[in-house]
Amino acid sequence: MRILSCIALALLAPTLVAAQDTAARLDDLGTRLQFDFYTADLAALERDHANVASLDVPAELAAVKATFVGFGAWKRAELQRAQDPARAADAARRCVSELDRAVDLEPKRAALHAMLATCQRQVAELQGRIKSPLAAGRAKQSLERAMQLAPREPHVLLIAGLTELDRVREGGGDVAAARQKLAAATAAFESAGQSPATDAFTVALSWGAPEAWNALGQLELVQGNPAAARDAFERALVLVGDYRDVQQRLRQLTGSPSPAP
Repeated sequence: MRILSCIALALLAPTLVAAQDTAARLDDLGTRLQFDFYTADLAALERDHANVASLDVPAELAAVKATFVGFGAWKRAELQRAQDPARAADAARRCVSELDRAVDLEPKRAALHAMLATCQRQVAELQGRIKSPLAAGRAKQSLERAMQLAPREPHVLLIAGLTELDRVREGGGDVAAARQKLAAATAAFESAGQSPATDAFTVALSWGAPEAWNALGQLELVQGNPAAARDAFERALVLVGDYRDVQQRLRQLTGSPSPAP
């Protein structure tokens, strides 16, 4: 029996090594996706997104891959929506389809439901008025599900705060609720960072803290609190110094000139 066990381990070893290599490659590409978004490098984001989507992964990494592909599509939609709304809408729909798959595989992971809600809301904003109510209704359901599963999970708090921030911009949101959710998100991300997760989703869900500070700064600006906004933007840049959107907002706030290209 011992000989047979040794033979079995020898046969399995190449498969285990290959799986580890694939996981490392997936994490590397996922980290690149985040950096591409923070630096607003759309060309790099599209390239790395395509590389993630084409990567063959074992079944146990299928949900993680779908999460990365959905994340990349979400961020492509954010960067493209001003210049190319049609392509942004395509990316948002891709995000929904990928995160639907991730949620099917990991139905109790609240952060995936929250991400799905964001992409469904993107679809509602970018597509025709006839289909928008359906997508908006699905986004509400996805966020409610996320809140049911883990109301204090940092990504859930962030997406809930971003949703409320959009309502504030539209004139119908609750400023106090938006501030409470975004402040809670920054605190939750800080707490999570002190004891980071170690499962396969560690890199896939390592984004969020800089976005939370950025959103909190935007809320303070809407409310006419430039000092608080500056503090929030600076906190975001402590976490990601190359966060292009925050750099631009801070320059506009302080009146600093843009750097030479």
